[in-house]
Amino acid sequence: TINKDKQSIVGFKKSDITFKNFQWFINEKETTENTIVFDKQFKNFNFNKLTLSHNNQFIDFNGEMRGDTYKDFNFTFKDVDISKITPDVKNLSFGGKLNGNLKYKQDNLVYEPSTDLTIEGLQLNNDDLGNLKLKVFGDENFKTFNVDASIVHQDEVTFSTTGTVDIVNNQTVLNLEAVFENFNIKPIGGFLTGILDNVRGRASGKTNIVGSFDNPDVDGVLYLNNAGLRVPYLNVDYDFDKNSKIDLTQEKFIFRDIDIIDVNEKTKGILSGTISHEKFGNWEMDLKIASDKLLVLDTKDVDDAYYFGKAYFDGFATIEGPVEALVINAEGESAKGTSIKIPVNDSESVSDNGLVHFTTKEEKFGTKNTIKQPTKTYRGIDLNFNFAITPNAEIEVILNRETGHSMKGTGNGSMFMNINTLGKFQMTGDFIVNKGEYLFRYGSLIDKKFNVKNGGTSSWDGDPLGAKLNLEAVYASQANPNVLLENTAFNKKIPTEVSILITGELNAPQSDFNINFPNVSSVLKSDLDYKLQDKDFRQQQAFALLATGGFFAPNNTNYFGSLFEKASSIFGDVLSDGENKLQLGVIYQIGNRQQEISDRALVTLTTQINDRISINGNVGVPVGGINQSYVVGNVEVEMRLNTDGTLTAHVFNRENDLNSNTIGQNIGYTQGLGLSYRVDFDDFKELLHKLFKSQNEKDNDNKPINESDDSETNPEFINFIEETRKRQIKEDKKVDPKNRVPDINDVH
Repeated sequence: TINKDKQSIVGFKKSDITFKNFQWFINEKETTENTIVFDKQFKNFNFNKLTLSHNNQFIDFNGEMRGDTYKDFNFTFKDVDISKITPDVKNLSFGGKLNGNLKYKQDNLVYEPSTDLTIEGLQLNNDDLGNLKLKVFGDENFKTFNVDASIVHQDEVTFSTTGTVDIVNNQTVLNLEAVFENFNIKPIGGFLTGILDNVRGRASGKTNIVGSFDNPDVDGVLYLNNAGLRVPYLNVDYDFDKNSKIDLTQEKFIFRDIDIIDVNEKTKGILSGTISHEKFGNWEMDLKIASDKLLVLDTKDVDDAYYFGKAYFDGFATIEGPVEALVINAEGESAKGTSIKIPVNDSESVSDNGLVHFTTKEEKFGTKNTIKQPTKTYRGIDLNFNFAITPNAEIEVILNRETGHSMKGTGNGSMFMNINTLGKFQMTGDFIVNKGEYLFRYGSLIDKKFNVKNGGTSSWDGDPLGAKLNLEAVYASQANPNVLLENTAFNKKIPTEVSILITGELNAPQSDFNINFPNVSSVLKSDLDYKLQDKDFRQQQAFALLATGGFFAPNNTNYFGSLFEKASSIFGDVLSDGENKLQLGVIYQIGNRQQEISDRALVTLTTQINDRISINGNVGVPVGGINQSYVVGNVEVEMRLNTDGTLTAHVFNRENDLNSNTIGQNIGYTQGLGLSYRVDFDDFKELLHKLFKSQNEKDNDNKPINESDDSETNPEFINFIEETRKRQIKEDKKVDPKNRVPDINDVH
């Protein structure tokens, strides 16, 4: 329309526009006042109550413009959510209600710009900072602007800045002073999303910002309190020391030897280096952490974990590069308490991991389908760990997560680990076992703890699951080998060791079982080794030992031995005192029906009355025999008679060994009293030297100093020893080794 002054009038009906996916209305209430009036030359304009609205949020614009020399614009904001009108910035979000006005007035060469705004509940990256007040007043030349801004949080001014912004030679020049007082630094963590989280703390200090807006000089110092951060990938959280100092420069935060303490274990390290940015974008790190013991890994088992556990580090690490592709290089050695676990797979059974494998029908005919495992990726981080493994660290390989079938040990070695953004995980290095344990678990039949022998090795050359193994683990027990010897006259348990030699790659290891008999005569050992020379038969007997606690005859299968042995272990743990001074146990020994050897239930006792006297024994009754009224058992009392324990006295009541537990026979016992003297020696000459020299030295202690020593050996004693040796040689020659039957005297 045209008004009386012949000016054009443009009005707005209810209309809408979309900005940042939010719908805003123009003249939502459909009034007649939303107009623009202008002349025919398009030089003079009047803007009357132009209103944008959205959910009770309003932006009003009024103003006047006459040619190029006069302008008077006025913007008014009422309860406007700034998140809906600010542009999107990566890793940065705003929140709060904007109120106030922004004015711009020009009359020829006189300018009057001004801003008076408040943001209630200012949020940065969803963290509440308080209420922001901003006032800016420009001079009449439109060249200098006075700035006065502050943030008030819970009635406390946590941030303020004052100064000027000048326009010089068409360049914006800053001259500002910023003051921080218990300012919340948590929002900074938003710039480091995916790399760090739980960034926390309060900052206090002063900073001067001077120079070109595009490249100002920043000079200031901040002191941090209650500060810290968390590294989510490693699951470690660190606190900063009180009043940690950070220098602020042009585009850098400089950390100068800040003490850091891990939250859980309270280990310590020193952080130094810089975090740089370009106008709070393009963040980069150049940090270094040094420590003699710092917790650097504290993760739990998850389905896609290549490794987990706790790691304490003695050395240094650098964190470098842009936050989108950080490179962490660590070099040092493991510290005390380190325990790293490497799971082989997600849910394989023992028969799936190569130690014991039974071929399925599908595998036999090549019809088994294989499922390709998804690639695991670690984005935004490249880890390079180069460290020496010391006996302070325990390395455990978990062969089956569900059953706990695993092998762990301590030792020495070196290892290099690399994880990059392409999902590659590589390990190179060698590990030599000093000592360790192998938990061999097979279904519900076998649950045994083996000791890994010193000197075993694991070598990595890329694939962490392709480690080359050369390990031997030993399970020590006692068993009666009479079913192997086919000799019922031999009826005594002897020390028996089941060993597993593990070779091949970690994801498909090969095993070989051996059975050893330490502390037996060479004749008996030779007979037993001959019986066990077949590999399949030896493996069957090894499984029988592990499952039942004894060897099996071809027609005698013991199904319950392992259950009784496990129950005995549980009862023993319950009845013991926890300090190993009193140990009670319940044992059920399985007999042999073919040889008419009855089962027996025993209660064992081991106690140490004091440093010199100890008692060991067992008592019980046969089960399943003709006569169960009698009691069987053994008892031995040992007393140390000197301080070093080499001279001891023994009193014992011992059940006879030969056929003592066959059905229908009476139990026989042997009692005895004796003295024993123990001497360690390498040859007969050293034995004589220790026996008689030690006595002479004791005698010399009671003699005057001027008396001469008599170190000669008694000739009669030497003749007695020599005659005994010759007589023994003659008796041995009379016995034909081939026709000799092993007996219990073969056991040392």
